[in-house]
Amino acid sequence: MKAAITTCKLLFLTLALTGQNTVFQNLYLLNPLVINPANAGSQKTGEAQVMYKKFLSGIDNAPTSQLFSINTPIPKKRIGVGLNLYNDLNGGTSFKGIEGIFAYHINYDTMPLNESKFHLSFGISTTLDQYSIDKFKLLSVESNDPIITNRKLASFYNNANVGLLLFNRGFSFGLSMYNIIPIPNKIYPSSLEPNVTPVIYIQSSYLIPLNNQFSIIPSIMFNTQKNANYHVDTNIGLSYKINQTDYVQLISTYKSFSENLSKGSQAVAFNFLINFSSFFVGFHFEIPTSIVSNYSSGGHAFHFGYKFKSAKPKLLQSQLEEF
Repeated sequence: MKAAITTCKLLFLTLALTGQNTVFQNLYLLNPLVINPANAGSQKTGEAQVMYKKFLSGIDNAPTSQLFSINTPIPKKRIGVGLNLYNDLNGGTSFKGIEGIFAYHINYDTMPLNESKFHLSFGISTTLDQYSIDKFKLLSVESNDPIITNRKLASFYNNANVGLLLFNRGFSFGLSMYNIIPIPNKIYPSSLEPNVTPVIYIQSSYLIPLNNQFSIIPSIMFNTQKNANYHVDTNIGLSYKINQTDYVQLISTYKSFSENLSKGSQAVAFNFLINFSSFFVGFHFEIPTSIVSNYSSGGHAFHFGYKFKSAKPKLLQSQLEEF
């Protein structure tokens, strides 16, 4: 197979099978909204944040990604709304898009989310994505490659996502599905090429207080897809509560995944988060422990955000009793 075709397909594979959620899926500990639309407005305050991610450091033209995310609750209506804008560059391929998010909260009280007696949310979102390939950024054996005949190949995709989220006294459970509408691969029309297929996420955590300031937070995230088998994150976090609103968290992660192109590969990651007043910052560092470590030192990501106050909802205990 010609070099350009092979290179292009391998690079495009990570994009054609996924979407915004999988580009940023390993950053869900920094921003849960990237894997479940039910998180919109669930934190009881509005949030705006930016993210920068670099993957496979040490490799030429390594993937880089940027994300702007904002969401806010509308307590009187018991709903949350959000918006994600994202961009990903991967060698000669690029992927960008927008996601509009809506969530409905069954029981919306004034307590912090991890202390709520009961909180159930349902979320939906829609995405509009553009995938493109620039042939001049790819290596080719022949100048007249039969597949890449123009300077740029581009295709637009629209899809939908759904999710639910449950909180109960420190316990959380989330279930979501992204790309619920299977879409043919428009750039490579061959029946042998993979399509955009649904991705399922299951996430759960439990907050275990040690005293008034320290807590341990074990959690797990599982996702699977037709063309990518599975991916499991096992996390253990330590949280230090400075006061009622400020805290520091350190979360370590062991990643196990078995994609078709790299079976049995693993990685470890560390996440550091700090919330001070209305501002919050986070850092993610990932170290591969598979054969990838021979070529790359891993990846890292930063995020910075601001929490803006929203109107406090009126607590109606009868809502929980009626439910």
